[in-house]
Amino acid sequence: MKLRYVVFRYQPDLSKDDWLPLGVVAECPSDDEPEIGVMCLESAEARGGSELAGAMLQNVPAILNEEVEKTRARLLPGEDFLEVLRAQNPWNFHFTVAQEQTVKAEDLQQATMDLFYRHVLRRPSPSEAEPKRKPQKAIRPRRMESYVVAV
Repeated sequence: MKLRYVVFRYQPDLSKDDWLPLGVVAECPSDDEPEIGVMCLESAEARGGSELAGAMLQNVPAILNEEVEKTRARLLPGEDFLEVLRAQNPWNFHFTVAQEQTVKAEDLQQATMDLFYRHVLRRPSPSEAEPKRKPQKAIRPRRMESYVVAV
């Protein structure tokens, strides 16, 4: 399955290239309505951020859900969902530039989970037989949230 995706991340200091990945938003192209898969950490801890950011990191799904829903509400026909999502979030909580990746998966939710494992947890997904490279820094999530919606 070929997908386009962005990584949702937190960057305490925008002048430094040091950030924490929090989730993935994947788009499955379709002639009808494209579908969006979302998977994120439930909470995270990061050093060097403000008290407000620390409080926001305690409920990552709330931040991500709000951004996805705002983008769905304002998206005009012919616009690129992932680009609109990215463009409206240039702050400490933001999205990477959209990329494409082919994932071996049965459905969008499984494909989103695979991308989440690769780009947020930084380890092979359970569906991958052998790791291709060792992760630099692994995150151990306690809980995660996942859902799929039509754009």
